[in-house]
Amino acid sequence: MDVVLDWCAPTGKRRTVASADGKVTGRVETLAELKTMKWTGYAELKVTVFGDTAIATGDFSKGTDAAGKPFDVDIRWTDTWM
Repeated sequence: MDVVLDWCAPTGKRRTVASADGKVTGRVETLAELKTMKWTGYAELKVTVFGDTAIATGDFSKGTDAAGKPFDVDIRWTDTWM
């Protein structure tokens, strides 16, 4: 859960997520889904700063779903702050 809150905190209500299948969700929908999961693999965090813009990339990989069933996926993400 801490990872979810840390992930959404910097952008507040403006967070938008585009999935691999083209589905776009906002902060409320994304938080609702992510709160049901427990992520244990959070790696390869890299932040690059260009003037007033920062780009962060990373990887979510392992965790458990709402039922406690383990999963192993590879989700790459990118955040941009301006």
